[in-house]
Amino acid sequence: MDRRQFIRFVPLVALASSAFAQQDEVDPKSPTAIALGYSTDHSRVDTTRWSKKGQDVQGQQRCQTCALFTSTDNGNGICSIFAGRQVAGNGWCNAWTRR
Repeated sequence: MDRRQFIRFVPLVALASSAFAQQDEVDPKSPTAIALGYSTDHSRVDTTRWSKKGQDVQGQQRCQTCALFTSTDNGNGICSIFAGRQVAGNGWCNAWTRR
């Protein structure tokens, strides 16, 4: 592969990998996400239903601060609870565990 072919090929790989990454995101409407109260925005969690989040008066419970979260890019990361799928760093679910 020469330089010109490589330069044409790289954008295709980047496009394909970004499409693949989007497929790996947790769908907040999936049965597992609903069962765990997953939200992409921790400030919008129903604290009446999810008392664990209701006890978080300082707002520190979010995916980024969870022991089950591994940071990737753009503040998002991989969650072991959701079979290694990508979650929002600013999200929250009832499986949140202190680091």
